[in-house]
Amino acid sequence: MQYRPGTVPGLTLMCVALVAVGGGIGLGWPHLLTQVITIAPDGQKDLASTSITTVQLYATAIGAALAGIVANLAGFSDPGGLAGAQQAALWVFAVFAIAPLLATLVARRVRL
Repeated sequence: MQYRPGTVPGLTLMCVALVAVGGGIGLGWPHLLTQVITIAPDGQKDLASTSITTVQLYATAIGAALAGIVANLAGFSDPGGLAGAQQAALWVFAVFAIAPLLATLVARRVRL
């Protein structure tokens, strides 16, 4: 199904994708945080717990910068307009879909 702005199927598809992303983050983040605090040495558990927010903010900044770079390289400003935005959106989605795929491959090989 191709996304078409302003249509009910397009909006439904976008909502389902956003719920899936939010659900995945909601399911994974608490376990990741617990694992970080559990693995930290006894004297550094406070430092590990306070560093979680710093890492999250850093990752958000890097993600936003990467999205901007990909969007600009994909044509957001040249050709610009609706065609540029559509092309940039496709490329940003494609580039950001690679990271979870790579993480899945790594997670299958690494056992804690």
